[in-house]
Parts: sequence; C-alpha cells; structure tokens
Amino acid sequence: MSFAVGFRPLQASHDLVHLARQAPLSTLRRIAAGVPTADMAQDDALRALAALVHQDRCRLVAGRTLPLHETLLLAATLPDEDFEAFVLATMILLADRLQGGAGPDDLYWHWDANAEHYLTAGPVERAAVLRGFHGLAEAGRLPAGSIHLQATSGVDLGRVRPDLRAIAEGAPDNVLSAIAAADYGDRAAEHLSALRDVIAAQGSVLLPGQAWTPSEVLELASHDPAHPGHLVATVVLLVTALSRGDEQGWFSYRWEQQALAYERLEPAARWAVLSGIRHLYETDPAFQPYPQALFDPTDHRARLIPLLTIADRPHASR
Repeated sequence: MSFAVGFRPLQASHDLVHLARQAPLSTLRRIAAGVPTADMAQDDALRALAALVHQDRCRLVAGRTLPLHETLLLAATLPDEDFEAFVLATMILLADRLQGGAGPDDLYWHWDANAEHYLTAGPVERAAVLRGFHGLAEAGRLPAGSIHLQATSGVDLGRVRPDLRAIAEGAPDNVLSAIAAADYGDRAAEHLSALRDVIAAQGSVLLPGQAWTPSEVLELASHDPAHPGHLVATVVLLVTALSRGDEQGWFSYRWEQQALAYERLEPAARWAVLSGIRHLYETDPAFQPYPQALFDPTDHRARLIPLLTIADRPHASR
C-alpha cells in the first residue's frame, strides 16, 4: 500500500470530489484560462481539467494533469478575484493531497493565508474544505496543530433535530413496547416508562443517569434493522449523540455495521438520519468508524467502504 489514510480523511476526499464534480463548467473554464498557452492550448487545458475532476477523481497524475498544478495553486490564492474558482481549486488540491496524488505542495501556506476566506464559502462547501484540511492533519500531511479553526457542519441541526424528534414522538405504542421488551422482556415495564419520559419530556435525549434504563433496550433495538423499533431507537440515540457527542461510539460502530440499512430507510427518515450522522462526522472527533483501519484511496476496494452522502439542500444551512 503506497498511500493509506483512515476513514475520516477518506470521507473528506470523497466529499471534495463529489462537490468538485458538481461545479459548473464555466468555473472550470475560468481556472483553465490561467494555464499558460505555451504549456497547453486553452481548449486542451479545459479538457484536461475536466478529465482531472471527472475521470481521475481530482488526483493529479505526473505527465498528464500535473501541468495544471501551478494554475490550480494560483486560483486557490485569489479569493477576491474569483471566489468560485478559488473554492473549486482549493477542493481539487485538497482532494489530490488526501489521495496521495502528484501535487507536491502540502497546502499549509494556503491554509495560513486563506483560512478566514474558507469560512465565507457556502455551508456545504465550507464544511468540506475545513474537513479536508483537518483530514490532511489527521493523515500526517500537515503539521500537527496547524489547523486552528474548528471544523464546521454543513447540516442545519435546527431543521434536522426536529425531524428526528418527530419520528420518535410519532412512534405508536406497539413500537415503544417492542423496544422496551428488546432485552428478552426483562424489566420491560420499567424500560417502557423511562422510554416514554425520554421522548415526551426530554426531547429524545438520554441523560447520563439513564445508561441502563432505557438505554440498554434502545441500543439492542438499534442494532437490528429488522426490529420493529429499529428506526425509533436509532433516532433517540442519534439525538442524544448530537446533544452530547458520540462519546459512547454508538454511531462510529453502527455506521460500520448498518450504513446500507440507513440508506434504505424511507426518504424522510433516511435524510434525517444521514444528516444527523454527517453532522457527527463533520464536528465530532469521537466519530471514528474503522478506527484501526487504513485505506488506499486509489484502490477500488476502498470505494466499497460505506461513506456518507452529502445531504440534500433542504437540510443545508442557509
């Protein structure tokens, strides 16, 4: 394995590539216009830049797309001249670094000079860029401690959290009873009473003193996608993690085991759950799926690792 990163840098590169591929052709054209004509004709530069993004997943290749590197570096230093090109070039360069591409610059000076400009990007793009720099630090490609801004989220919890709570609050009695009986029926009545209190009186947030009742049955039900209370149990744990952090590793572990089950939820629940988990990834260092694993981003097998999708715009901050 020539280059390997953990889950979080792998996720960061995935997000950056995804967003770069959504950029309008006009922005790519403005970046390509900066390539010296002595190096490459402008039409050829645009084709090469589009191929870099859409075919090579923003990973610079020596002898083919590496000549674009200096132009990308320049565009990534000019936020006041063309902000869209500045953000796009930054995303491409970050994705290249996170995938072990041929670009030789570690981007430290870009961070040092432009960190405050990154904060003015749209919420989804801002989160991706900041997570990209944090990912470089986590992968050892930037000096430890050099990233001085807290990562921000592109998810608006003011919209997502009520959606999650509404799922729990709308659960029928038979679903709550099924969750309460998840521990082979042991202390089911006690669990049911506590579960109702958590949902109705505590906004679906477990308190530290509720580590057993009803937390135990919620954890059990949330482990089994076939359990009738799986979604509600997952939602209560997720709302708790969003309030207190993923300190128990609930969603680090569950993402490894159940990512595909979350993707198969009905649409409204799917986006509420995935948006909540994305917020954990973007803001909570405790969210660490596959904590001991390393992945080569260029290996097609790494693309089998379940990665978070970017939430639809209805759940993005404005």
